[in-house]
Amino acid sequence: MDETGVLCRSISLYVKSSGAGWWQHICREANIAAHVMAHVETRWDERMVWIDDPPTCLIYQLQLDNVAAFI
Repeated sequence: MDETGVLCRSISLYVKSSGAGWWQHICREANIAAHVMAHVETRWDERMVWIDDPPTCLIYQLQLDNVAAFI
């Protein structure tokens, strides 16, 4: 099992044992904004927080997804 698999398994076991949440698969086509964010170049040593406005690179995709709360 690769590192990602180990991490996912650990999270899954924690969620099941604690009752703290649940898993749900969301296909890429229904969650393109998250896919865009996963491919945005960022420096890993930099912390980023968005409070009121989404990153510029996401605005177009959020409009396509009809996420009115963020626009």
